[in-house]
Order: sequence, then C-alpha cells, then structure tokens
Amino acid sequence: MASVWQCGDTFELSESGLQQYPDLRNHLCFIISYAEEYINEVVIVNVTTRYDYIGEDHTCLVESDDHPSWVTHTSYVRYHETQIINVDNLNMMLDNGWITKRDPASHDLLSRLLDGAFDSQQTPTGVLDVLRQQGLE
Repeated sequence: MASVWQCGDTFELSESGLQQYPDLRNHLCFIISYAEEYINEVVIVNVTTRYDYIGEDHTCLVESDDHPSWVTHTSYVRYHETQIINVDNLNMMLDNGWITKRDPASHDLLSRLLDGAFDSQQTPTGVLDVLRQQGLE
C-alpha cells in the first residue's frame, strides 16, 4: 500500500526496522524535501540527543517544544548522516512495519531544518544538489 510522503513528515524505525536498516538508528527522521513533486527520492535528516561531544554539529538544535510528541530534551540534527531515500523503499519499509510515522514537523521547525542543511558544513554535497533541484535553497 503506497503512502503519500510530504515535506515535514517524520518517522522512526521499529525494532525490526533497526535490524534491516541499522544505519538509520533509532532517531526521529524528518523528510525535508518534496516527495509530492519529486516522486523518486526524498531527503531525510535525523535528530539525536545533544551531549556536547567533540564533533557534534550544533547548526540546528531541536528542543522539546519544537516537536513535543517525540523530542524530550535538547537534540541536534546529524547533517553528516543526511540521506536520500527512494520513496518506494520508504513505502516498503512502512508496509513491512519497519518504520512508524510520527507527528509532522511544524512549518517553523521544517524551515530551520532546511536552513541548517545549507548552513552546516557536514551536509553531503549530493544532498544539497537534490534540495537545490527542488528549489528549497
């Protein structure tokens, strides 16, 4: 069953999904590109707890009031792990129970996530190319 993915949608991996896609880890993932218009691929970023370790990218911090249904403490976007995912694969992951949709990002948070993708020096060039092709810069 195909799902409609939109810019700002979020998901997390289930236990079985973690076994299939360990590189996505168990973080909240945000779609920050247009699945509706660019149907073959979407860009996703994920957030993780801020610990102030060396190498953390604090370009975009996410607080609990930014996404209260999932974020419980200060987190940051791991732009170095930003990925381009095929929408068919995302649908297959959803259909197999490997991911669970969560509440979408607010317009403000989505805007900050996108700005951060372009501001961070850790965002992969190919990801930036996709976002530019979609007019999101």
